[in-house]
Amino acid sequence: MFRIVPLLCALVLMTASGISHRLWTGSWNVSGEPGISAARLSEVSSELGDWVGADLEVDAKQLARAEAVGYLCRRYVQRRTGAEVSVFLLCGRPGPIAVHPPTICYQGLGFQVMGSPTRYTVESDAETPPAEFYCANFVKPDSATPEQLRIYWAWKAGRDWQAPNHPRFTFGGAQALYKLYLTYRAAPGAELPDHDPCQDFMHDFLLELENKLSPAS
Repeated sequence: MFRIVPLLCALVLMTASGISHRLWTGSWNVSGEPGISAARLSEVSSELGDWVGADLEVDAKQLARAEAVGYLCRRYVQRRTGAEVSVFLLCGRPGPIAVHPPTICYQGLGFQVMGSPTRYTVESDAETPPAEFYCANFVKPDSATPEQLRIYWAWKAGRDWQAPNHPRFTFGGAQALYKLYLTYRAAPGAELPDHDPCQDFMHDFLLELENKLSPAS
């Protein structure tokens, strides 16, 4: 009897490991996802109210590391003020998309995180659901004029953009996952303001994403 117990424990662990692996790799997926969700990215408009966007190229190695099925990389400029916001939006299987937040990947580009990430909440209105982002400031000190960034990031598997404590576990059962970065770059020698252009841009952009990416649409 007692010899059977270790065998049963090993069997349970092997089964749990197999389920985790299938969720990570998507080997149970028969719905056409994440390709269907990734295809919606091409529908996101480059003109949003006072903002006009231009597509940017992305390093193929960066996309390969993220195992992205589709992406949107674009710089939006506000006509009235000239303010710029960079958008990097990925879609793929939840396992690889849920990991590698900017606090990790931007360190490889020479940036340091200034303090701990905080959360930034966008209140809902009649057209868009609430959204919650992580937010952190970054500095690249090894230059004549230190480069400063503020990045907001969140994930979306259903209708809302979320910033959970453990995204890999939160979204492990999803068929497809989006990850969004919004970045504001301070002018050379300038400090990051309390209210930056990303916060103004979010209303128009999140409404556009709600219309184009949400499953109900």
